[in-house]
Amino acid sequence: MTTSISNPFYDKTYFTAPIDYIISSYIREYDISKANANILLLKGAISKEQYDYLISLDSNSRYISVGLLQKNNPDISTCLKEGIKEMRYLFLTSNNLTMNDILSIKNDAIFIINKVPMITKFDNIEFVNKNIYTSFYKLGVGKIEIYYLYDMVNNIEHIDVKGIKDEKIALHENYFLEFLLVLFNSAQMESLRDTINLLITFYESYLKLELDIGYYREFNAESLFSIKRIGVSSVYKADFLGEDSKSYIDISCNLNILRELIGIFTMIQDKKKR
Repeated sequence: MTTSISNPFYDKTYFTAPIDYIISSYIREYDISKANANILLLKGAISKEQYDYLISLDSNSRYISVGLLQKNNPDISTCLKEGIKEMRYLFLTSNNLTMNDILSIKNDAIFIINKVPMITKFDNIEFVNKNIYTSFYKLGVGKIEIYYLYDMVNNIEHIDVKGIKDEKIALHENYFLEFLLVLFNSAQMESLRDTINLLITFYESYLKLELDIGYYREFNAESLFSIKRIGVSSVYKADFLGEDSKSYIDISCNLNILRELIGIFTMIQDKKKR
């Protein structure tokens, strides 16, 4: 299958819309099911026997096996890239999705704002609704993407962070990430005034170094502590620190994120006053 793609939007392998936040709206993530194996079969790059073998593997083993195929045959990489691009095009155009409907594209994953696509299967390729979120924030110097779900009916809360690896996110779970969960829940369920008060109270405690040291680990890809060096402008990084080190920490990373959040909610408040 070959698809003519003239609109540069459909050619975007990785893309995030210039949106800083979405609150209390549905964001649905659609991924190609078993993308690598199904795309290669569709494009005729592997036999049915090879396909059946790949499908029998768990996702990690399948990823490794396809990686070996790519190493032995560079054309496999091109085939995968072109096939995913073609399927994205079909999915978007068949469901009349425009750039305004798309929050993010991550190769074979597409994050859609509010709309529900009706056509999700093309030959052996199926886009499945992997996740649903109800809020989105883009924060920090590296513009970390945070996808948040609160399902009031089933009392389910979930958060996914793009830009920080899972093993690093685990270091924030009882600290800064926990506060973000409370804040994002408040933004959806409580009054705007209550949310701003919650944020300001936390900000003041953070600034005064009144919180557990775990809150001062930088919420970014490195997820380290920055230590100020006396008499010089540079800092050095540390993975673990004791409570007695708080006075030496450079707290600007998370402080700037809190200021961004204050800016978001005060902007919303100002718009409501107009």
